[in-house]
Amino acid sequence: MFLNIHQQGQNTTSGKRIKISGPQETDGKAQFIIIVDSTSTSDITIQNIEMGEQHGGLIRADGGKSILLQDSLLTGGGTIIHNTDGQLDIQSDEFIGYGINVPIDPFIFATKGTISIYNSLFKKGSFKGNLDGCIVCCGIVTQCTIDRCEFTENKFNSGSAAVSVTTPTCTQLIIKGTSSQRSKFSGLDSKNPISGHFIKTVSSKISISYTDFTDSIFTGSGNAIIINEQQASEINLIWCDFTKLSTNSGGQLSSCIHAYLSSENGFQFNAEYCIFSDCRYSGLSQVSGNAITIQSQSSDRSSVRQVKFSECIITNNRGNGYCGAVLIDSLTKCTINFIDSFFNENSGTEVNDIWIRSTNSQSELNISNFNTSFSDSQQPHIITMNDQQESIYNLTHFPGVIFVSNKTMIGTRDGSRDNPYLLIFDSFPKLNYTSKPV
Repeated sequence: MFLNIHQQGQNTTSGKRIKISGPQETDGKAQFIIIVDSTSTSDITIQNIEMGEQHGGLIRADGGKSILLQDSLLTGGGTIIHNTDGQLDIQSDEFIGYGINVPIDPFIFATKGTISIYNSLFKKGSFKGNLDGCIVCCGIVTQCTIDRCEFTENKFNSGSAAVSVTTPTCTQLIIKGTSSQRSKFSGLDSKNPISGHFIKTVSSKISISYTDFTDSIFTGSGNAIIINEQQASEINLIWCDFTKLSTNSGGQLSSCIHAYLSSENGFQFNAEYCIFSDCRYSGLSQVSGNAITIQSQSSDRSSVRQVKFSECIITNNRGNGYCGAVLIDSLTKCTINFIDSFFNENSGTEVNDIWIRSTNSQSELNISNFNTSFSDSQQPHIITMNDQQESIYNLTHFPGVIFVSNKTMIGTRDGSRDNPYLLIFDSFPKLNYTSKPV
């Protein structure tokens, strides 16, 4: 038997969608309007659908070569279960929950196949725990791509996430946008802190670009991105913006990124042209809390281990852990570089910008690893630790920021925080710093 579904709502009336009713409560929560059985090898298209409040789902796919859902408005959870090796494409759809006080099942729950989601909205969902969230990839899913999507006004309780990848078979997680249409993740108001995450993943290749993470308060084990990796991993963040993310007094993880990486198998963590600004860690439960934490365990195995920040802006972040901005806790040798990056107004308890613990020798980790970067935070800027031996480094003043003050001072005025120019006019010849275009 071959199942071929091609269900479309053709707009005989401009702007209208076909409306369908989901199963009623008495029909049972597990029922679906469209079921693709395991014998199907067809390409299936479903478009221009509007589904109101319901107690079942729209699609359950146990077969099919590919399934395309586009231009549809879908209310409620448990909308799609994808349990087939084929391709699931979501294009220009809206998934709407019942608000933060009504828990629902995931909008999209995939156990097999390749998942691609484009230009779609996920809004007003409330999710309870592990294997829960807007999009869940588990089982033997192989890849998940999210392109120009928005996640807003969702409630993620402990263990849940907007995007949750819980299986190492999903080797590649891609979240991206463009300079003109970025992907966006935002939270709730201050009365509704999030104990889950925006992204929770174990994928070995993670690429996040042109994506904003903004305006959220986290509590407990919640934060924006949690990575727990036991495989050899490659993580790239390019043109991402982390702004106004904070943890309250119950917080346990750094507010923007907390990554546990495998020293045994190796890792490459690369951030380019990213902004981390106005983020706060107020938790008391661990000393590694700040904006960004990268951790790995000890290993005697020879592997590639690299952390690199290139042309990033890291400003006005606060942490009552060791530092305000970036903490790297690598219990084995790791190549660390901060290239052409700018730190400003960060604040921590021991150091303001960067705290590093590693087994690198001083010849392998010293000011040369940072000397093309700048800081206008209060000193000290950087502390490195190796077997309880502490080294302190301070970066030079950033030429793109010039301070002016009429305070009395002794010494040469150079436009830095400690030696500001007397007049704004004096700063004009120095205003020649140019950043790279987006």
